[in-house]
Amino acid sequence: MYGHWEYATRNLRLVDPAVPPEVIADVKKRIVGSTIALEAAILLALWDRRVSFGAYILVQVAYIVRTTRTPTGSPPAASMR
Repeated sequence: MYGHWEYATRNLRLVDPAVPPEVIADVKKRIVGSTIALEAAILLALWDRRVSFGAYILVQVAYIVRTTRTPTGSPPAASMR
């Protein structure tokens, strides 16, 4: 997924030129961070599958919460006013 995003955003090839560089960088950080966290959850399965499952669920919840908030921590609708 990172490769696709990198290709699409390099030189604003496949994205709207109005997309701020901060958004592009933030999406890259989210992709890398979630990939590392999910790989760690998979490695935890070698120790205890219940702990691994819990970590996997926490990563998913954190990702959902992160994507439903703006950088200031407020919901997107509130920041558009």
